[in-house]
Amino acid sequence: MALINAVIDIYHKTTIDFEKVKNAGIVAIIHKATEAATFKDSEYSERKRIAKNMGFLWGAYHFSSGGSVTDQVDNFLVHA
Repeated sequence: MALINAVIDIYHKTTIDFEKVKNAGIVAIIHKATEAATFKDSEYSERKRIAKNMGFLWGAYHFSSGGSVTDQVDNFLVHA
């Protein structure tokens, strides 16, 4: 049976065991970095550091709101 390369999507409320996910064949993680104009995911930076050190591919995303687009983009660019 061949493993299929896989990506998981996580955020601050997700419990993750990086070693288990790696052993399960996950190769990339996409993590919520920000939401709206002010929310910053408290787990993002540390998880990024761990994942990159373990060789995972890394991606970030922003969860949008109806607020100012400029403020939301700034929030994402500063934090992610």
